[in-house]
Amino acid sequence: MSPKRIDYRQFQNGAVSSAKSFLAAVRFLTVLPTFSSAADDSIYFKRSLTYFAPTGLLTGLVCVVVAVILGAIAPPLVVAVALSICLSLLSGFFHLDGLADTADGFMSARSADRCLEIMRDSRIGVMGAAAVTSLFLIKTAALYSIEHTEIMCALIVASVAGRTSIVITMAFLPYARQEGGLGALFYSPSTKRSGIISALFLLTVVLIINPTKLFFIIAALVLTTASFSYLCMKRIGGATGDTLGAVCELNEAAVLTALTLFTHGG
Repeated sequence: MSPKRIDYRQFQNGAVSSAKSFLAAVRFLTVLPTFSSAADDSIYFKRSLTYFAPTGLLTGLVCVVVAVILGAIAPPLVVAVALSICLSLLSGFFHLDGLADTADGFMSARSADRCLEIMRDSRIGVMGAAAVTSLFLIKTAALYSIEHTEIMCALIVASVAGRTSIVITMAFLPYARQEGGLGALFYSPSTKRSGIISALFLLTVVLIINPTKLFFIIAALVLTTASFSYLCMKRIGGATGDTLGAVCELNEAAVLTALTLFTHGG
C-alpha cells in the first residue's frame, strides 16, 4: 500500500472522527436534530469537548434566525423575551436545570456532601426558582437594551461564550462527585488543551464580528468564570454537571450585560 493511500485514509478517519465528535456535542448540548445515530456518542464524549464552542456558534446562529423573523413582526420587548427563552430552550433547558440545582445546593448552607445530595434532587426549591427567574430577567433586560445593530452579534457571542466557559471551567476544576456522574464522561487528559482551543475560538469569533467590545466580553467571561469556579471549589471542591450548566447560563447573561455597557439601547 502506498504512503499516499495511508495518509489519505488517516485523513479520512480523522475527518469522520471529528464529524462524529461534533455531532455528539450537538446532541448533548442542544435539541437540534442531527439526523444521525447517537449509539456511539459515549465513545466521542471526551473528544467532543473541543466542539462545545462551535456548538455554541450553531445555537447562536439559530437564535439570529429567530431574531430576524420576530424582529419583523413583533415589538422589541417581545423579541427580547422570546430570545431570552430561545437561548435556554435550544439546550432543552438542560443548563438552566443545572443553574436551579446549583442554586438550591449552594445556598442551602449545608456541608459539601449534603449540598451534592440536594443538587441531585430533581425537585426545584425556592433558591433555584429565584435563580432561574433572575437569570431570565437579566437576559431579557440586556437583550432589550442592546443596540439593534448589535443584537445578532450579541446572540452569537453570548452563546459561544457560555459553552466556552464550560470547557474552561473543566480545565481548571476537578470533578467533585467521587462516584462519578454525567459530567465526568467528558473529562480527559486533553481537557486543558480543549480549554485553550475553545478560548481561541471565542476570541476569533469576537474579533470577527464585534472587536470593539472585546475587552468587555473577555472581562465578563473571566470574572464570571473565575468567581463562580472559586465558589464551586469552596462549596463542593470542584465541578459537577449541574455547575457546568450553571456557568454556561451565567456567562451568557454576563456577556449580554457587558454588551449593554456605555450604550443607549432600547
